[in-house]
Amino acid sequence: NLNTGLNYTTIQEAVDTTETLDGHTIFVENGIYLEHLVVEKSLTLRGESKDTTIIDGSGTGAVVSLNTSSNVTGFTIRNGEYGIQVHTSAVAIPAFTGHRIEGNRIMNNRYGGLSLRGCADNTISNNIVLNNTLFGIHLWTAGNNTLINNTVMNNRHGIDFYGNSNHNILRNNNMTDNRYNFGLILREETRLFF
Repeated sequence: NLNTGLNYTTIQEAVDTTETLDGHTIFVENGIYLEHLVVEKSLTLRGESKDTTIIDGSGTGAVVSLNTSSNVTGFTIRNGEYGIQVHTSAVAIPAFTGHRIEGNRIMNNRYGGLSLRGCADNTISNNIVLNNTLFGIHLWTAGNNTLINNTVMNNRHGIDFYGNSNHNILRNNNMTDNRYNFGLILREETRLFF
């Protein structure tokens, strides 16, 4: 359901339709959505409840891929190779993406919960990231991001950094029962500021 009042059977259909323009909000009703969502418009995706609005990747691929500045809130995102991917082609200097990923449960993904690569100026807050095989939140050449009030638990690595991942702000994140709660994969250009 968009702020246009139109109804769709899948989230991807609502994202792709020509009626959905940059700046629109897509409200997703409770239910289980078996899909791999690719967002290439600046949208807000809002689930009715993170407990009962579920995007399930059926064990493959990224469940949600964000390719433009978007907001994602109020979902359970589960059962993919990755829960949410924000990847750009930037290698040395992170590119602005400006996503807001807030109030979600990201869980039971084969490799990781949330992967930021080659991107900057994202806000990751009030998420529960759990039971992902390799990592909860992974930043690779991802700078100037803000991670606040996230609960990251039962992953191999809780929150980890790699490459040119400078000037990230971490506040009030709860990392428990991960094999390694916090990881810094060292390279000369990686520095953390708290």
